[in-house]
Amino acid sequence: MLELQTDEDQVRFLLEKVDSKTEFIPWQRKFGTVTRTYKIYEKRKKDKGLTTYYIRRGWTAYLINTFIQRISRDEYNDLLHDVIYSDSCRQFGFPGLRDYQNEDVLHLLKYKYGLHNCYTGYGLAY
Repeated sequence: MLELQTDEDQVRFLLEKVDSKTEFIPWQRKFGTVTRTYKIYEKRKKDKGLTTYYIRRGWTAYLINTFIQRISRDEYNDLLHDVIYSDSCRQFGFPGLRDYQNEDVLHLLKYKYGLHNCYTGYGLAY
């Protein structure tokens, strides 16, 4: 978990989204407006004017981009190397894969977490 500590109350609005939509409400047996608050933090703790938000590591890229003006260069580099980039990565390709496949796989292996989406027939030669 990442800890975001701040004394600004407005930061909460960057970590939450309020959404209202019309949907069927079963206990009322009719359609109505339902308002939900979606939070990217797990919990929030207030102590002596400081608020600490506990956020899962999957939100690191969002936090870096949102708070880039408010974090130091050292904090930025620490987040990149501790959370985003892999500790070690393979430098040479896999046998049996095409060049572009090896490039894609080696690029993915630089990161601790990631997704790769490719189309059907991605590995076929025409």
